[in-house]
Amino acid sequence: MKAWLRCAVVMLLAGCGSAPYPASRPAQKAEAPKVSADAAPQTSENEGPIPIGPDDPVWGSRTAPVTIVEFADFQCPFCERAEQSLERLQAEYGPEKLRIVWKNFPLPFHADARVLAEAAQGVFATGGNDAFWKFHRAAYAGMKARSASDESRVGSSEIASWVNTAGVDGKRILAGLDKHTWGGKVERDMELAGNVHVDGTPAFFINGVKLEGARPTEAFREIIDAEAEKARAKVAAGTARDRVYLEMTAANYQAAKDESAEAADKDDPAKDKTIYKVPVGQSPVAGPATALVTLVEFSDFECPFCKRSEQTVKALSEKYKNDLRIVWKNHPLPFHKQAMPAAELAVEAHLQRGHSGFWTVHDKLFDRAPSLADAELESIAQDAKLDPKKVRSALASHRHKARIEADQYLADDVGANGTPTFFINGRKIVGAQPTPVFEAVIEQELARAREVLAKGVAPAKLYDELIKDGKVGAEPERKAIAPATDAPVRGNAAAKVTIVEFSDFECPYCQRASGTVEQILKDYGGRVKLVFRHMPLAFHPHAHLAAEAAAEAYRQKGSAGFFKMHDLLFANQKQLDRPALEGYAAQLGLDGARFSQSLDSHDHSAKIDADAKVATDAGISGTPSFIINGYYLSGAQPYRNFKRLIERALAETTAKPAGKAR
Repeated sequence: MKAWLRCAVVMLLAGCGSAPYPASRPAQKAEAPKVSADAAPQTSENEGPIPIGPDDPVWGSRTAPVTIVEFADFQCPFCERAEQSLERLQAEYGPEKLRIVWKNFPLPFHADARVLAEAAQGVFATGGNDAFWKFHRAAYAGMKARSASDESRVGSSEIASWVNTAGVDGKRILAGLDKHTWGGKVERDMELAGNVHVDGTPAFFINGVKLEGARPTEAFREIIDAEAEKARAKVAAGTARDRVYLEMTAANYQAAKDESAEAADKDDPAKDKTIYKVPVGQSPVAGPATALVTLVEFSDFECPFCKRSEQTVKALSEKYKNDLRIVWKNHPLPFHKQAMPAAELAVEAHLQRGHSGFWTVHDKLFDRAPSLADAELESIAQDAKLDPKKVRSALASHRHKARIEADQYLADDVGANGTPTFFINGRKIVGAQPTPVFEAVIEQELARAREVLAKGVAPAKLYDELIKDGKVGAEPERKAIAPATDAPVRGNAAAKVTIVEFSDFECPYCQRASGTVEQILKDYGGRVKLVFRHMPLAFHPHAHLAAEAAAEAYRQKGSAGFFKMHDLLFANQKQLDRPALEGYAAQLGLDGARFSQSLDSHDHSAKIDADAKVATDAGISGTPSFIINGYYLSGAQPYRNFKRLIERALAETTAKPAGKAR
């Protein structure tokens, strides 16, 4: 995939997608410990497929069992988002277990990325690792703070300010930038990126295992934990610690290379013949139902890559005319604030004025994007001659949300993880690909369609016939767990749907998910109940004691007392040491002596460990995790993912068994 496309698509796999979303960013990265010259390993890491040299900024110990090599761009918003995941990993694993190495990959369409990369290398060359990471934080924060509509270049004064923040002389770095003193290092990083097939940012190699995009922490953790286990085995077998990275990276990179060769056809839409079952339903359509080829588009009005792809779609429509039908599916992404209101306006236009009304609004939305503020939407509705009262009512009440969510559920089922994603007679194309990519697939599908028609299939039923055996969404994962005999409960104790939550009070994702759970309990009222079970993770130093504090609140004041403590712990997640816990107990009116004695004796420890064992016995390894009437959901996922399983569970509990025919 080309670099200009990857920056859009990889984020959509992210987090922005079905995995847990990043929580709030920690204030700072912990700095790596100093390693004395006498203790420093001597083995060079300049060999192997992904070399590490003395001119690479590093966080963490040289002998850490797992190394993440990061290729990134200071102007890429998805790189900035990925840093949130990396910072959590640094806090969780620490510098003795995890090392992070920075490589520059400024993308050509980011006008300021190259100068920032050179400045960062200058800061590193002048001030070392500590200074580099301080500049790194300041640069990302500064770029994020710039207005999205500000098209001006980053100024020398801004760069100097970020450099000064790192404790380095800004004037010295600016002088070096004029001479491109550090440009050679950036060029070498970019050349290396090409050699290891990095074509977009961010991209990571975890002991040589490639991971692309602004992925949630869990995606990294899964690989890190597996690699750490393999590293321990290597060391136990006699491999020197300072050779672990070299040997594991070489093996993993070669394995990935072999795998990539086998999967080459899957990367080429013209070669990948996989069919997905993507029904048209009641979606907006342009083109006849008898068209030989149906192109279904999952898109977002605020997505710049969706906007770019519209020119391709129009060119295809003009070229293939009545042989091509276009179908629109709404897939507004959660980090695009106006994407959902824009989608709601488009649905309202479809309902008021049919297909032509939809496409009129569709064109106007993309013409004005990304300027889609409420006033812009109102202006578009007026230009399209929509009923203004109905439009205002639709947007205020969100009455079209269910229609949009139905499209999003379908997107989940067919693997449309980001936008834009297209299906041509069921065959997937991801991203704003060049027109010839689409044409190659369309030409193949024209031939396939004619073959099917020759067998006697009616033209109006052609598309259904072409996708009838296509892939559909897998059944939700299920997990069986031992029931809780005595656990805190919220909601209706007699509810037909039970949500069991395994959680950790020091986990930022658990904190994030608590808001979603609160909304669920509010929306579903007496139809659901929540059962809380403990799963403090070993790498969270205060999590177990916080769980004990909550358990004591439960013993003293029941579920009501537990959830008051629960809310306090999550609200003060950075303060979970013993004095803080005792302060929360006093705030809640707990018996202080009993509370302190409980923490001293750890008399809730067995119950907490038993909860955690239930989770691990069921194959649950991370938090938060949820079991919804047996359906498993992992991580701080979007509300709609919970809603989908809850609605399914409710339907199953109310379904009546089929009676005998009479």
